[in-house]
Amino acid sequence: SLLIKSAIVSEDKYESGKRKILNFGHTIGHAVESYSLESGQSLFHGEAIALGMICESYISCQKNLLSSNALKEINSLIRSVFKDRIMIDIDPDRIIEFCMKDKKNYSGTMNFSLLNGIGSCLYDQEIDKEIIIDAINIMGKYER
Repeated sequence: SLLIKSAIVSEDKYESGKRKILNFGHTIGHAVESYSLESGQSLFHGEAIALGMICESYISCQKNLLSSNALKEINSLIRSVFKDRIMIDIDPDRIIEFCMKDKKNYSGTMNFSLLNGIGSCLYDQEIDKEIIIDAINIMGKYER
């Protein structure tokens, strides 16, 4: 994965295009990480990003970019690695507040890198707050 990341970064040093695909899982993941620190539920960075990847995969599926079978495969793999972590009492509105502060947002929109297949990603995808809240609620149900 380091070789892939290095190749992408060398192609797009200023994150103006393809490099944005590396942000997959990070918009919600960083928000979950900030929320966990604020609420005393200490998650490691990788755990928070994994939860972000689950949410953003769900959003990808809701936007008809990712098949439900691919979503199940991604969800199953991530949960097999992070099976012992539990996030409780998630406040979706607070997560949205953290998401709004993300560096990828501009002009008051929330922008995501979303999957359009396993191993394939689109960037600068504007997502409505309602879909994000739905994804966060789904993630919370999986984690309990």
